Amino acid sequence: MICATDSHGSRAIINELASAYLLPVVDMGVQAGAKKNADLAALVAEISVLTPVTPCLWCRRRISAEVIRAENLPPDQRDRLVREGYLVGGVGGPAPSVMALTALGAGLATCALLALLSREGDVCPSGYWVDGLMGDSSETQPAEPVATCRCRQRIGVGDSQPPPFMSQA
Repeated sequence: MICATDSHGSRAIINELASAYLLPVVDMGVQAGAKKNADLAALVAEISVLTPVTPCLWCRRRISAEVIRAENLPPDQRDRLVREGYLVGGVGGPAPSVMALTALGAGLATCALLALLSREGDVCPSGYWVDGLMGDSSETQPAEPVATCRCRQRIGVGDSQPPPFMSQA
């Protein structure tokens, strides 16, 4: 599966499905950064390959429970919390889109998918970012799953346990 959603909540659900059903996922995220003087500073595409032996998005700190909570607030409550200083950033707001950056991310995600399907895929990094503007790149950390992460308790449970995001009513 390739995950290219914008919200932390949707990425958390896909992350859960990857762990519970041993479903390989290539998560792709992009971000256009700006300096204070409005000059473009970075065009970053990030890839995370989720498998039972690689870190999940929680391990990598790429999703946040606080952001998921904010995303799910009614707009008037979210706006009030932003005005009061309890929510910082653009949760739920528009994000800049740069087509070239999206194309870079899609290409990297396709390469990661091909690596998963190849015999040499186990030597490829499970997470990395590439800056399409400056040309920098690096492997992301952690390279191994965090032993105390929620994903470690959910590996392979499939339909034997209800997902944590389902109502228990």
